[in-house]
Amino acid sequence: MITLFGATGHTGKLTAAALDRLGLPYRIAGRSASRLEQLSSSLPSHPAWVVADAAEPQSLPGLCSGTQVLINCVGPFTDLGERVLRQAALSGVHYLDSTNELGFVYRMQTYDRLAAQSKAVLAPACAFEVALADCAAASLAHVFPGPFDEMSVVYHLPGAGSSRGTRRSALRSLATSWIAYRDGHWVGTAPASRSRRLEIDGRSRYALCIPSSESITLPAHLDVKTVSVWMTVSAFAGIFGPVFIPFFARFLRSIAGPLIQKMVRPHLHEKPAGGAGCPYVVEVTALKGRISRKVTITGCDPYQTTANILAQAAGRALEPGFKLKGLVTPYAILGDRLLVEAAPAWGIQVNLAEGITHYAP
Repeated sequence: MITLFGATGHTGKLTAAALDRLGLPYRIAGRSASRLEQLSSSLPSHPAWVVADAAEPQSLPGLCSGTQVLINCVGPFTDLGERVLRQAALSGVHYLDSTNELGFVYRMQTYDRLAAQSKAVLAPACAFEVALADCAAASLAHVFPGPFDEMSVVYHLPGAGSSRGTRRSALRSLATSWIAYRDGHWVGTAPASRSRRLEIDGRSRYALCIPSSESITLPAHLDVKTVSVWMTVSAFAGIFGPVFIPFFARFLRSIAGPLIQKMVRPHLHEKPAGGAGCPYVVEVTALKGRISRKVTITGCDPYQTTANILAQAAGRALEPGFKLKGLVTPYAILGDRLLVEAAPAWGIQVNLAEGITHYAP
C-alpha cells in the first residue's frame, strides 16, 4: 500500500492520477475530509482516504499505519516535512517527497542511521527538479567516467507558471538554503549570488546560480568536486538578481523573516502551473579538465513529470526484492530505467551529446 499525503494539492492530484494509471494500490491523505472525499470520488479507483495534518504530530502515526510507502507532497518542507519523515523512519515506512528545499534535504542526512535501522528508505527530491538531473548525471558517468571537476545543471522553463506551494517553498529555501558544494566541501553561500551567460535552447541567456538538491545527490554517488545549478532568467534578473535576491534572502533569514512570510502568503494565489504548452529543458554537463560531455532533457509540464516520477519511484519501492534502506538519491531508486524506458513514454526526449567537446570556461 502507498499513502499519498497532500493529495488535494496541485502536485498531489497529478500524482494520484499517475498512481491510478500504473494500477498501484494507494490511499490519499490530507487535512480536509471533504476535499479528500471529493478527490476520491473523481478518481477511477476511488481510493480510501485518511485525515492527517503535518502541523499536528498526533495525527501522523496514522499516515504510516498499514502502508509500505509514504509520498509526501506537503510543503514548505522546511517547516512541515521533518516530523513526517521522522515518523516514516521510526515506522519503517519508505518515504518519498517532491521537495527541492536544499536546506531541508541537507538536514535529512541526520536521519540516515535511523532509517537504516528500521529498514526504511528516505528518498527526497523525487521530482522534475533533481531526479532527472540525478539520473542524467549517472548516465553521463557510464560513458564518460569520473572523477569530475564539476557537474553543472541548467534549468530552462520558458513561460512556465508555478503553484502556490512551489512559491512558498521557494521563499523558505531562500531563507534556509545558504550552502553549496565546492571543491569537495560544503561552504556557506548566499542564494542567487552569481550569474552567467550560457547557451541553451539555441540562444545565449542569463542564468542565476540557485540552491538545489543536486548539490547533495550528485556527490552521494559520483566522484565530483563541485556541483553548480543554474536557472535561466530574464536579462534584468541576470544583471540585478545577484544584488537584490541575496539582500531579500537576508531579510527572510532575519527575525523579520516570519513576518515577511506572513505578509507575502495571502498574495500567493494559485496560478496555472504549467501544462502541455509549458516546455522545459534540463542540461547536465560533466567537466574533466577542459573536456566536457552533456545530456539534454526536454519535455512538457514539469508538474506532470514530477507526478510520474513519484509514482514510478513508489512502484519501485513496492517491488519484491527491494532492499534499499537509509537515505538514498532518486537515481538509487529509479536507476537507468527512468531515462531509458519511462521518460520516453512520457514524451520526454533525452539526448546524450555525441563525442567529447572542448569546454570554454
